[in-house]
Amino acid sequence: MTAGRGREARLRPEYLGLYRGIQATDWRPIEVILQQVDKLPPEDRAKAEPPAGARLLPDAHFEFRGSSPRPDGFPPRLSRVTDADAEPQRVARLQHQLEAEQDQLTARQREADQSIARAEQLRERADALQQDFERLRKREAELDLRPRDPGPEQGSPEEGGRPD
Repeated sequence: MTAGRGREARLRPEYLGLYRGIQATDWRPIEVILQQVDKLPPEDRAKAEPPAGARLLPDAHFEFRGSSPRPDGFPPRLSRVTDADAEPQRVARLQHQLEAEQDQLTARQREADQSIARAEQLRERADALQQDFERLRKREAELDLRPRDPGPEQGSPEEGGRPD
């Protein structure tokens, strides 16, 4: 095993039965925990061992804290050796997810552009109606079509004249 690198782990209490000899309350260097797991009797290791390709210290069984520099030659972004095998699958999955999200964004952009075009059409129509209204008011003023006070020839309604 390598010298300690600053990362620590401790066993979750609910998994005490799978890892005889490892205390659940103690934070220990990862390297020490790995040695303890490696020294488990074969029957205990069979119960505790994760499936092939999984991490030796599963997140479900252990808590982790601290950080440590990556050993020389290890990929800088991957935290565990087993991550390197999963990287191509992860990249493919993330690429597919990215493409799907780009398609969704393209569709939303198209919808937004259509909504903007419709809003611009409505704005132009509202402006045209406003202009028509203003033109009609001017025309009304020019023709002086406003109701007038009844003249002496018409009389008021009280006097028997015609109402407007």
